[in-house]
Amino acid sequence: MVTPDDKMTVPIDRLVFWAARCVRRVLSICRMPSEQLEAPEVQAFARRENDFVHAYLTVLLLRAGEVARFCDRIGLRGCTVEMVRDNPFLIVMAIDRYLQGGNR
Repeated sequence: MVTPDDKMTVPIDRLVFWAARCVRRVLSICRMPSEQLEAPEVQAFARRENDFVHAYLTVLLLRAGEVARFCDRIGLRGCTVEMVRDNPFLIVMAIDRYLQGGNR
């Protein structure tokens, strides 16, 4: 089981990277056909992923200032602490897209 404490010392760039991957995994689960979702191994995977979601959500909220400063450092202007706190996973995905060469 992963906990927020496990993620508190992770460098902010790595935290953002892995939080974005977590979002992608959750999206893949959500897109599965219902008969696949009922499989015990998928249910077990989803429960483990829920632990990651909780950990990343908590840490992104606690480290919102670092996330906003990271945005500024990489050239993604306009991100505020309040924006991160309002929707941390949306901000993480925006950062991920920006770093992958998305709309600048």
